[in-house]
Amino acid sequence: MTVALKDRYTAEEAEALSRGLPSATSDDVSITRDGVRIDSKEKVLALIAQHAEWLAAEQATAAR
Repeated sequence: MTVALKDRYTAEEAEALSRGLPSATSDDVSITRDGVRIDSKEKVLALIAQHAEWLAAEQATAAR
């Protein structure tokens, strides 16, 4: 099955896409679209900080 990926998904869309997938294993990690493996607490925190920066920039632009 081929699925077109979007930048954002609703909770319902995410649930539908993951329905029927096998459970995660102990070595599963998230991988960003640019190939970065999010496999440590530090990388998770860095990703959250990056997203917060993007969101702040987006909100600042929208407020103009």
